[in-house]
Amino acid sequence: MNAICHRDYSILGTVIQVKLFDDHITVESPGILPGLVRPYNIREMHFSRNPKIALYMRSYKLVKEFGEGVDRMFREMEEAGLPAPEYRQNEFMVYATIRQHGEVETTEKEGGSNLAGKGLARGWQGVWLGLQCPEDYRCFLR
Repeated sequence: MNAICHRDYSILGTVIQVKLFDDHITVESPGILPGLVRPYNIREMHFSRNPKIALYMRSYKLVKEFGEGVDRMFREMEEAGLPAPEYRQNEFMVYATIRQHGEVETTEKEGGSNLAGKGLARGWQGVWLGLQCPEDYRCFLR
């Protein structure tokens, strides 16, 4: 939901991508973090690049409160004993990653994903896409 609400829609030719791997999920969102938000202050600093989209999501109960998504994800991951979400950005893309376990070697290759091997828990999809339990990030554990 955060990627949809906060992406930079002035950037054409690319889309939000959700990349699923055996041990993690990475969401790639076009644009850089808005306003004064940076990876190191993402929990404290709030800025809505697209306030009309945010209002729409709140009106239709897709989100509970403005500015709660990132902090809630950190809190729910910690309560579940999982690593904190990781955020990074480059000149034109924000990357948000959640991991199923601590630091591990990744099989991620540029532009692709590897779902072979152990398999990805279906609950992960609900965390990012809001398909199974949009109001409870603990679906990650299913």
